[in-house]
Amino acid sequence: MALFLLMGGSVLLVSESFFISHELRRLHYDLENQLTPVAQLLAFQSRAALTFEDQLSGQELLRSISHHSSIIAAYCYTADSHVFAMYQKTPSPSQQLAHLAIAKKAIKNNPLAHDFQLVNGEAHILHPITIDDGVLGRIHLVDDLSSFDRSVQEFLWLSVMVVTASLFLAFLLAAQLPKIIAAPILSLKQLMMRVSRERSYHLRAYKYHNDELGELVEGFNTMLHEVEQRDRALAGYNERLEQDVTRRTQQLRHSIQALEIERDRAEAANRAKSAFLAAMSHEIRTPMNGVLGMLSLLRNTHLSGQQQRYAQMAHHSAETLLAIINDILDFSKIEAGQLHLEKIPFDLRHLLEETVLLFAEPIEHKGLHLHCDSDPGLAPAYHGDPTRLRQILFNLLGNAIKFTEHGDIYVLIKRLDEHYLNFRVEDSGIGIPKEKQAHIFNAFTQADTSTTRQYGGTGLGLTICKQLIHLMGGEMGVHSQPGEGATFWFTLPLSPASAEAQELLEQQAQNTLPPLELPARQVAYHILLAEDNPVNQEVAKAELESLGCHVSIAQNGREAFDLYQKKQFELILMDCEMPELDGFQATEVIRRYEQQQVKKPHIPIIALTANAVIGSQQACMQAGMDGYLSKPFTREQLLDILRPWLNNPQPMNAASNTPPDTVDIEQAMSEQDMLEQKKIDKLRRLQPQMLDKIIHLYLQHSSEQMLSLETAFAEQDHEQLGRISHSLKSASLNVGAVLFSKLCKAVELHSKQELPLEEDRFLELKKVYQATVVALKDTLEHHQSG
Repeated sequence: MALFLLMGGSVLLVSESFFISHELRRLHYDLENQLTPVAQLLAFQSRAALTFEDQLSGQELLRSISHHSSIIAAYCYTADSHVFAMYQKTPSPSQQLAHLAIAKKAIKNNPLAHDFQLVNGEAHILHPITIDDGVLGRIHLVDDLSSFDRSVQEFLWLSVMVVTASLFLAFLLAAQLPKIIAAPILSLKQLMMRVSRERSYHLRAYKYHNDELGELVEGFNTMLHEVEQRDRALAGYNERLEQDVTRRTQQLRHSIQALEIERDRAEAANRAKSAFLAAMSHEIRTPMNGVLGMLSLLRNTHLSGQQQRYAQMAHHSAETLLAIINDILDFSKIEAGQLHLEKIPFDLRHLLEETVLLFAEPIEHKGLHLHCDSDPGLAPAYHGDPTRLRQILFNLLGNAIKFTEHGDIYVLIKRLDEHYLNFRVEDSGIGIPKEKQAHIFNAFTQADTSTTRQYGGTGLGLTICKQLIHLMGGEMGVHSQPGEGATFWFTLPLSPASAEAQELLEQQAQNTLPPLELPARQVAYHILLAEDNPVNQEVAKAELESLGCHVSIAQNGREAFDLYQKKQFELILMDCEMPELDGFQATEVIRRYEQQQVKKPHIPIIALTANAVIGSQQACMQAGMDGYLSKPFTREQLLDILRPWLNNPQPMNAASNTPPDTVDIEQAMSEQDMLEQKKIDKLRRLQPQMLDKIIHLYLQHSSEQMLSLETAFAEQDHEQLGRISHSLKSASLNVGAVLFSKLCKAVELHSKQELPLEEDRFLELKKVYQATVVALKDTLEHHQSG
């Protein structure tokens, strides 16, 4: 009830306030309308008095309003606001001055207009006295608001009486509300609480009246009826659902059992596939190792020209077969999701140059022109997987050369932004039809079967490239028209390497190990070869002996362990698949024996295996081996795996301190050129700009290194002499300076053995370097002029 009373009273008060405000404005307007005609009449009658300056007439005229009881003063002003005549019901000088100040302010604000205002409890009206649109003066009437105040008081008393009566009536009505409204609502509230608490949807509310509340009660009862019906339906649904769930659960169990069976079959098939790949890898790569190894050894013997050509063709065919096998194994790794990418800094331009140089011979043979261009905004080094990037470029460039009989091939690298690079390989070959371009990235697919017959290949190369690029976070595509060549492009996210990484790359480039040599040593290395295949024994033994190593052969793991106990070896090459005791078991036995024998040092064991499938390298490492070499291997790969373990071996026997062989400088300079022309011609045919760049870089860096070498010679700093001569030796071979490279090698060997370098030998080195510089500059000038 209090709420209803408060609401009604608030509405009444707001309404009454609005009404009072409106009535006060009306009274104010009525007062102005009463005084305005009087002011207008006085203004009209005062024109003659002002015109003739008859103050007496003006004074009489103002006294004529004395019958107005509420007007307490009247004034007539001249045009310049001076009092011409005045009337005051009660004369008062202070009151006159106050009225005059109000008049002057009003005249200043409204010089020509009629003005009405309430000031200090008085009503002031000023009306201009005009004649012929000119202002003669003004009439100023002052009312004491006595009649206005009486009207306001009467109205306020009336309003208070109306409000009081209204509030009393509202109180009477509010007292009846609980019976009319509150009782049905309270009853409905109690029923709602009971329904909510007991979930008894069969209950119904009582309808008191046929009004809006009655309609609300009817709606609530209808809702309860619908909820009751729905509950009954849900109970039936729940019962049926429980039956369905029981039935579906049984079906799901059967499905799970079937899926488990299928999963076991799939896992068995995957294991069979892995076993097949391992067997294929081992069974094919094992004879391939013998084929490639024997052919390599055969090519190094004295053969006739025709025999050498036959051996070369056989070796090339074997390498092609090995590349196909490697593609299949790479594809299986990617499919199994076990191909892991590196994230290391590398020199992109150097990687491109190395890759392009590999194709110098086929490009020269086919008479093609190869052009390389890289964005000048490329960073000195990037973070990524250089091995896989080289594989992608090698594959695309190999395809471009394979499918191009004449014309040009372009390799382009463009910087898209700070973190993305675009690579393009363009050729002028046979091209690819539009309808075939969507399928060339599928496994074992080429443009058509005639392509396979004419050019060879498995169709795996582009598939592997695209999957590698996808793993690196990039994308790949092709644009081509038949007979107009093809453009293969790919985009990779590559972030520039830090300054520290770039500096480290430069140091590594200066300290690169020579391509075909083991560390200098006074006696031969003694290596144990555990291999059961006779052909592979001969291949590995011949390669090792060509490097100056002594080789002992074990037919299986047990013989290898027996020889290891009896003799001292510096390294073991361990085949993984052998009878009686395989390589893994033999390695475990050797490692346990090392732990038991305190004086027995750790011997490096390198795995030799034809199994190049996923996980084989990890299995070798877990068995305790120190390295992994997949068969078939090249002499360079054998050296790469041996070099870290044979850097600083202890000599088995005493040896003389005879210095390394020296070179007869005068005889050498008279019998051969300073530069190997074949190397220069190969660089020139490959790319003209690259030849200039390589020679300029060599001249710049070699001059700085010669100064450092002279300082190291003066101080007899063997470490510096070895490091600088080693760097000069490798760099000189790249520009064809064979004689100077040989002298640098001799200096390096002296330094490693810490033997004193004679001054005559150093002067000969400088003499040959100067002759090499002259020859390189002549070559550069000849190339630029031609």
